[in-house]
Amino acid sequence: MRAALRTFVIGAIVVQVGALGPLSSAAHASAAPAVGVPRAQDRQAGSRSDTPSGQTRTRSLLSRAPAAPTCQATHLSIAQDRTSGATGHIGIELRLHNVSPQPCSLKGFATIDLLDGSRRPLLTVLRWGPGGFFNFNRPVRLVTLAPGGNAYMALGWTHIPTPGQSCPRAPNLLILPPGASSALLIAVGHGAGHAYGAVDACGGHLSVSAVEPTHFML
Repeated sequence: MRAALRTFVIGAIVVQVGALGPLSSAAHASAAPAVGVPRAQDRQAGSRSDTPSGQTRTRSLLSRAPAAPTCQATHLSIAQDRTSGATGHIGIELRLHNVSPQPCSLKGFATIDLLDGSRRPLLTVLRWGPGGFFNFNRPVRLVTLAPGGNAYMALGWTHIPTPGQSCPRAPNLLILPPGASSALLIAVGHGAGHAYGAVDACGGHLSVSAVEPTHFML
C-alpha cells in the first residue's frame, strides 16, 4: 500500500513528501555522512583481527576523512541543461556547476519558488522524490563536486490544466540548494534548445528530484 503524502509548509511553498526515508532540504536538513567504507575495529593489545593490517589502516584513514563542506550559493552556478515533453508533461534538467576552487557537496532536495516575469512568487507545491510522470526514482546520496565539476537535478510538471485549474508562467526560479543558507535566482526557457519556454506548472505542482552526479534520462 502506498504511504499517504505528508505536507509541509516552507514559507509560501507547500511541500509534499512520501515515505521516502531521510530527506535533506532547507527545512529538513540532515548532516551528510563521511565518505568511505565502514570503520575498522580498533586494535587493542592482545586482541586478534582477521583484517590484514594494511587494509585496516586504509579503512581507518578513509573513515576519518572529512566530507567536503556543503555547497553554498556562492559556490554554484545553476543553468537549464535538458528539456523533454510528452503527453502534457514537461521535464527539465538543471546543471549545478561548482565555480569555486574547492570541492563541495550536496545531498537531498532543493527548495524551489516559482516566480513570475516580475520575480514575484507564485503558488509552488513541491513533490520531492519518486512519483509523477517522470518518476525521478534515484537514491538520496552525497554528491561531491570537484572544482569545475557538475551535479544535476530534474524538475517535472503538468502543463494541461484540469477544469478550474490555472497554469501561470514562471520564467524565473528561486532555488535553495539542499543544506545551503541562501538561494540562487535563475531564468528558464530562454535560448536555443529550450523549446518549451517558461515553467507553466498547473496548480503550481512541481516534482523535484534529489541532486545526482549523472544526467537524467528525460
